[in-house]
Amino acid sequence: GVKLGADIPFCLAGGLMRAEGIGEILSPLPCKRSFPLVVIQPCRGLSTREVFTDLHEMPESEWEHPDTESMIRALGEGNLRLLAASLGNTLQPVSEKKRPELRACIRALKEHGVRAAKMTGSGSAVYGVFSTPAAARTAWRRMYLVSPSKGVPSGQVTSQKILHTRPTEGRQGTIDMVDRSG
Repeated sequence: GVKLGADIPFCLAGGLMRAEGIGEILSPLPCKRSFPLVVIQPCRGLSTREVFTDLHEMPESEWEHPDTESMIRALGEGNLRLLAASLGNTLQPVSEKKRPELRACIRALKEHGVRAAKMTGSGSAVYGVFSTPAAARTAWRRMYLVSPSKGVPSGQVTSQKILHTRPTEGRQGTIDMVDRSG
């Protein structure tokens, strides 16, 4: 699978996983509670190669590193506050320069009560973590149906989904789609 792309092993394995290496080393993660997510794609994709090239031209002091161990602990404990404080995406500042819609979308999520919002991967989508499924649905509908005052106009949102992590009694968490439409 990894010969086709770095995300393929994750997509084939499914569930809530920690990916290491270039995405080929997967470890299941525990998940104590549901964390409702809204995922929005406000712009077209970016070249991962170009994003990494530009990242390496930035001083490392400007890189935003996630606190992976704290994130894993937050998932296992069901601690939303710790999860929100631990999130990060080293590529986000580079991608936001190339696609300002990403920053605008994160700002719009914050205007709609998100607990944390970050870009996925090297760009084209962002996600917001909410405290309840109702809060996620409300934000999703408002962002989809109503143009935020300082955010992403609904005409620029190319796709969005509501997802949530499902708590598990075993070791592995899962991510399920909750709603497909506005």
